[in-house]
Amino acid sequence: MQYFLERFKGKTKEELEVIVASFETYDRRAVLAAVEIMRNKFKQQVPSPIKTQKSIPYKSEHDSYKFYIKTFSYREVLTSISLAFLFIAFLNLIRYYRNEDWVENNFSLLYSTFFMLMLPLNHIFYKIEHKRRNLVIGRLMQVTLTVMLCFVVMKVQDFVRGYSTSFDGTDILQFTFASIFVALFAEFIISLVRRLLTLFKWQIW
Repeated sequence: MQYFLERFKGKTKEELEVIVASFETYDRRAVLAAVEIMRNKFKQQVPSPIKTQKSIPYKSEHDSYKFYIKTFSYREVLTSISLAFLFIAFLNLIRYYRNEDWVENNFSLLYSTFFMLMLPLNHIFYKIEHKRRNLVIGRLMQVTLTVMLCFVVMKVQDFVRGYSTSFDGTDILQFTFASIFVALFAEFIISLVRRLLTLFKWQIW
């Protein structure tokens, strides 16, 4: 545990709260070190969530959507816009080469695979920018924002090209529900992948 005590001694209380609240995804020694530092350095009595399997995990404000909204800034928007443009660029690339047999035969696979590989970048960039991991509700909201911006950028591109892009109330409602559904499905897949990575102690996002 000494290794984690040294590693975590410069972390803020909020960062330590995230580790304790997300104890299932961290090394047992890391969680115990975070608890000890919070008790000694910040004088906050925190129940250890891993004493027994039935222990109730420590809860913090990071567990709700309120924290994501409170810390929401232009960085989240820029990340989503950048990823949307990246996705559209890749889509145009495979459309350009669609006459090639290997692209034509695998267009849907290439499209969906790149889309699913792009979305975890939201969480990786979030962790880099905020120095902490985004939790479930925040991840879902960030993915929904990215999916919606992908659709918006596609529509803007069609408008620039002169295609019909008219929207009515029904289209907007369908667009919103479709974005949420895609985000839910994508986040489900991303969570499964992340769970598998934690088995190898890989904390990518």
